[in-house]
Order: sequence, then C-alpha cells, then structure tokens
Amino acid sequence: MGGILRQLRAGAGLTLEEVGAVTGYRAAMVCRIERGKRKISTSKLVKLLRYYGFDADGIGEVVSALADEPAEK
Repeated sequence: MGGILRQLRAGAGLTLEEVGAVTGYRAAMVCRIERGKRKISTSKLVKLLRYYGFDADGIGEVVSALADEPAEK
C-alpha cells in the first residue's frame, strides 16, 4: 500500500507535512504509512485520496488496487 500512496503524494506534488495536516498524522507517521510500517484507517485513506483529487470512482479504483497488493512485511 505504501508504495502506491507515496507515488500518489509525489504525483500530487505534496510534502509529508502537507499530507499530515490533512490526515491529522505527523509527517513521520505519514512516512511510516508510505513505507508500509503502519496502517491507515479507511476514513483517513478516503480523505487523503480526496485531497489528492480523486472522485468517488477513482477512490474505488485505488482502494481496489490497494486491496489486491500483497501484504508488506
């Protein structure tokens, strides 16, 4: 999941701090989520994807892609 979230953030031109401000997480926590070391709640994931500019259909596609990814160790 983290790799996809990192790519989406970078593609949106956002910093870890900006994402943290939207999700309520500190930048270090966002980094851990992006590295697959921490999980993100569904509600915060949806909020984050909306911030990245996704509509409902796009959010569904991203969530589906994330669900299909193998678990990170």
